[in-house]
This record gives sequence, structure tokens and C-alpha cells, in this order.
Amino acid sequence: MIDDEKIKQILSHDKETAKRWLLNYDGCRLQYFEAQKNNSKSPFGMSMAEAGRWLKAVELVQGALSENRLLFLRLRRQANRDKKIINWVPFVQQAYACIMAEKYGKNEASYWMSEGTLYKWWSDMVEKTRLIAYKKQCKF
Repeated sequence: MIDDEKIKQILSHDKETAKRWLLNYDGCRLQYFEAQKNNSKSPFGMSMAEAGRWLKAVELVQGALSENRLLFLRLRRQANRDKKIINWVPFVQQAYACIMAEKYGKNEASYWMSEGTLYKWWSDMVEKTRLIAYKKQCKF
């Protein structure tokens, strides 16, 4: 029987794996199709079928997101890729407010989100990704 501490460690590891796939989806998708096109070995340290299941899990999450949350995810990924950005929260707050204000003709303050909201949105997306990955029998 697995003790409680080990279960916590496993769940934490699974959450980190889901985060990586969610954040790096675009690059992973390109690598996946490139490897598939060239009949190459999977670049992910797992089978191509397994990588495909992970990509599908992320696509299912993305497909269920509202326009606002898709924008948030796009900005969250951008912050992750830009090594000059140390903390993703202020970057996403500013960029999200600016884009939404420009799109809808209001001031940025109307679209400013609290840190708590950003962390909640991120946590929800990661959790949904993890749960869908479990259902798709993805390897963690």
C-alpha cells in the first residue's frame, strides 16, 4: 500500500508533467508532426502514440476554454518561453488588460485581473489537463 506522502509526491509529479505539456504544447506539436513526417523516433522519451495522447489531452482542454481563457493561456505560454520574464503574473496581467481594452474599447483597469484570479485560472487548466490525461491513459 502506498502511504499518504508517496501519493502526494506522485500527484505533484503528475501536476508538473501536465504543466509542461500545457505550456509547451505548440513546440511539442511541431516536434511530433516533424517526427511523424520523417518516420523518426519520438523526441519526447515516449512512444509517438503516447505523445499523441498527451497532445490530444491538451487539445481537449483548449477546446473547452472561453476566448478570455484562451488569451490567458496564450500569454501564459508566451511568458514561459520568454526567458527575460522572471514572473509570469505581472506580464500576463498587463498584456491581458491591454489586449482586452484595445479589443473592446475600454480602459485597461476594466480588464485587470488579480493574482488570485490568474493563479486560479492556471490551476484549473492544469487540473483539467491532468484529469483528461488520466482518462486518456497518458504516462506521467
